[in-house]
Amino acid sequence: MSEVHLDEQVLRQYPHELSGGMLSRALIALALVNHPKVLIADEPTGALDPITKHEVLGLLSRKVREHRMTLLFITHDISAALHMADEIILLREGRIEDEGKKLQYLKRYGQSNKPSGQERPVLAKEW
Repeated sequence: MSEVHLDEQVLRQYPHELSGGMLSRALIALALVNHPKVLIADEPTGALDPITKHEVLGLLSRKVREHRMTLLFITHDISAALHMADEIILLREGRIEDEGKKLQYLKRYGQSNKPSGQERPVLAKEW
């Protein structure tokens, strides 16, 4: 628990008793227990405020590097995907619409960090 900056008392609490950030960090700790080679994070920051989201993304990024894991980061938040990923795959209605390195994505869509049109689900991975 100390690896994700939580006190041991969290182990005696129910999930509904934890803040969103504490719950996210507890789930990261749980995911790290068996030292996986691949970590799948499906909307890990979906319900978090911007400050907590930034903290959780930083923690997740550090743990992926420290444990030398591959992260499959699934999100609708394109800015979070750009922060976390080296490669991005855009999906629309379950089909790959676009894919490439983060730099290619930024060149194609500019500084807005979003493709034109409606927001699209993003599947991003860091190697």
